[in-house]
Amino acid sequence: KVDKDDFLVLQDGINRLNILQSSNGEDVCVSRKQHYINNSAYQCGISSGTRCPICEFRKTWNSTKLMPVKRFYFNVLHEGKVKLLSTSETLAKKLHVNSNELNANKKFYDDCDIFINKSKSSLGYTCYDVDFKQKTQKSTNPQTFDLNEVAKQWEKTEDELSDALNVLLKNQAHV
Repeated sequence: KVDKDDFLVLQDGINRLNILQSSNGEDVCVSRKQHYINNSAYQCGISSGTRCPICEFRKTWNSTKLMPVKRFYFNVLHEGKVKLLSTSETLAKKLHVNSNELNANKKFYDDCDIFINKSKSSLGYTCYDVDFKQKTQKSTNPQTFDLNEVAKQWEKTEDELSDALNVLLKNQAHV
């Protein structure tokens, strides 16, 4: 099981990293949909092939709240350490991830250093600019995480999803 120390927190300014293949040797990226309730992430049941009571609630009440959000997971080499990078769809697109074919760019990632410049807009939003440069040296094959196993960490049973939804509904008059 991974913990928060395994994740890379991008710092303001330029962050240099390399995207690595998953320990399964196939994936450079996996994607899951997550619901956020009271600052906790709950993987959408549909992502793991089961019923999702939170999505059913949303559809029944035609609610735009509790929409699942796509998260993308990468193994990255940053300052000599393997870390997990969890990104929004916006940053994933800037990293040349095609949502329909997540692992199409394996060779591309092998050949480049990635520079992510994290900054704030004048309105206070976090912004990312991404630049790719020819890799200066080949990295060794460090031990990486199995990204599918990482993503499974947030899988919940239907009952757990229902319980989270019920707690939210008890605490809020409107969703």
